[in-house]
Amino acid sequence: MAAEPASTNVQFTNFSGEIVKLNSVNIWDGPGMSNVPLVIDGQTMFTQTGSVAGIEYKFKHDYTLVVAWINNGVSNKVYAQILPSGPGTYTVQWAQIKRKLEKSDDKYDTGNQYGYDCDLGIEPTGNAPKMVVTFKKAP
Repeated sequence: MAAEPASTNVQFTNFSGEIVKLNSVNIWDGPGMSNVPLVIDGQTMFTQTGSVAGIEYKFKHDYTLVVAWINNGVSNKVYAQILPSGPGTYTVQWAQIKRKLEKSDDKYDTGNQYGYDCDLGIEPTGNAPKMVVTFKKAP
């Protein structure tokens, strides 16, 4: 009997005052389907299957929030980045995001990036950990 694929229970709280809209999902390891909400305005919870995944949300028409995680059951990790977006600016470099994620830890805070902050935490071990994402305006 095949083992159940890893899943991550995500609690995403958006205190930024902006509506974030899903732009893309990148699942490096796991089934290709996504349970990620299309829009987050406030708090939401969802479960995403896959042990290595990243999501890209657009907000305020000219910014991107990237959240990524590794859920391998032994050493779970998270990483986030806030980038400007739009014509002539950055595009998400998923290979670079994955390299940074692999060097990360079970907690990550972007600090003030473009006036916003994203704080992440994932249970350090376990195959169905809870991950908490808090996105807000930087102080």
